[in-house]
Amino acid sequence: MYLRFRNSELSPPKSDSTYEELYRQIHGKLPEEIKPKNKPSFKIQIYLVRSQWINGKPKQIYIGALANVKIYIDENNKMILAEEFWTEIIARLNSFDILRDKQKLLIDKIEMYLAMKGIIIVKY
Repeated sequence: MYLRFRNSELSPPKSDSTYEELYRQIHGKLPEEIKPKNKPSFKIQIYLVRSQWINGKPKQIYIGALANVKIYIDENNKMILAEEFWTEIIARLNSFDILRDKQKLLIDKIEMYLAMKGIIIVKY
């Protein structure tokens, strides 16, 4: 049993003046005036899967989703994960009857994955 991660990447803001001029001509205002810039964010999905051999080939068998959240990043490149994020993951692991020692390993892997993204994780 292991984790599978899927996430959307941060997209750079558009800085194409042609786009902005066309947008202004069509709508009468610049895009920032109509729709203020959102905070940078990305979406992360964490799945619990297991490997199984089917017809002589390894296949990933989906067990369930642990998290499907949108995470916002502040100007200091810090991501603050609320306590609800971790309690939700632990509750989902408990619902799949995962033992405590295995839960600790899976949570450590989640923290390692998020740290690999280059974002500081702050738990409070």
